[in-house]
Amino acid sequence: MNLLDLPVEALLEIFSYFYGPKEALPLALLCKRTKVWAQQRVDAHYACTSHGQLQDLVRRMQRPAENNVYRGLSLELLEIVLDTDDTNPQTYPAISLSLLQLLTVATNLRGLVISELFEKCLDVDPRLGDAVAALGNLRFLILGDVSDTTVHALTRAECIPLLENLLLTYYTPSSGRPGQPPRITFTALLKMLAQRRHLAWLHLCWFRPTDTLAEVSQDPNVPLDLPTIRTLRLRDGGVRALDLVLLCRNLHELHLAFDPSALSNEHASRRRLSLPPAIRALSWPRLDRLYLCGPVDERLVTERVNTVTHLIIERRCDITPLDPHSNPPSRTSSLHSLLHACRPLMLDLPMAIRPDTAWGALNEVLKAADSLKVLELRLTLHSAVVAGRMWQVGPRPCMSCGKNLLMRL
Repeated sequence: MNLLDLPVEALLEIFSYFYGPKEALPLALLCKRTKVWAQQRVDAHYACTSHGQLQDLVRRMQRPAENNVYRGLSLELLEIVLDTDDTNPQTYPAISLSLLQLLTVATNLRGLVISELFEKCLDVDPRLGDAVAALGNLRFLILGDVSDTTVHALTRAECIPLLENLLLTYYTPSSGRPGQPPRITFTALLKMLAQRRHLAWLHLCWFRPTDTLAEVSQDPNVPLDLPTIRTLRLRDGGVRALDLVLLCRNLHELHLAFDPSALSNEHASRRRLSLPPAIRALSWPRLDRLYLCGPVDERLVTERVNTVTHLIIERRCDITPLDPHSNPPSRTSSLHSLLHACRPLMLDLPMAIRPDTAWGALNEVLKAADSLKVLELRLTLHSAVVAGRMWQVGPRPCMSCGKNLLMRL
């Protein structure tokens, strides 16, 4: 059977996976029959890395295609990550105009990526907020170097009604903005998220709000429930950002990666006690997967976490036998407390092992995780001699713990 003999619906589905000139153009040039299906996919994906490319794309999208329809209507995925040479204050008005012209014709966009540029252009031309709000088919949105200004522009109920995936990288001091630092608040974020009826995936970087959830909870106009979010990623935020998990009652997957410098002046226990009773009574939802990525203080998670089906720790653990008298608590002690609290059924653990204490330390980990069924170890061995000595030192974990356990090394 010839591929082109398939029903029209099947061909449309197949060709919908081809994006942009690199993928769709060779297919369109293959023969006349494939051109019919592939030519509309040539303009489906574009990435701009300079203002010149952005201007060229605007001119192309404003030209009609063979069916006398603007090419911009075929654009589904747009990525704009401009070089630093193009991102100086003198170029913002021209870039803002190009963006506005492009978003006006590309009304069928399903994905939009604008890195470290959108809010600077929004300050120059507020009409950009209206242009983004009018993207009724947009499914995922990635914006960099944002603050409450961008969040307010996305707050209207009719704004991007079908949005499912949202990634916001907030302003940092290294962004180099002149004047006072822009505002970053829980209030603005929660009001915006409450309007996103289909939002299932939320990723926040550098979210360090100046207000607290305790303060926000006193405002009856701020919703404190985010039932649609299934996956939440928090990266390089402060302790206050962890309170966002309390509001995601249907959360399935949580990724945490915090910069230790952001946590040095905030302690989890003091933050927890500052919450009002109604919020403090809430607990994190039961999670299918919890990822601890990079340098995360396990104590911050232990005080909040509920049960977890699959715990994935991506930072290598130099695990030693537990010392109950260590002050402050060692990483091994913090890990044991976390395992007691979340009681995972599956555990992924990268370990740096020492041959004389490897199995003893691992046995203590297994005792702390008393519900564990599957253990995946990613071992860092110093040499083949160390590996050989490890397997000669006992007792073995499964034998000493008296449980059936699937181990993957």
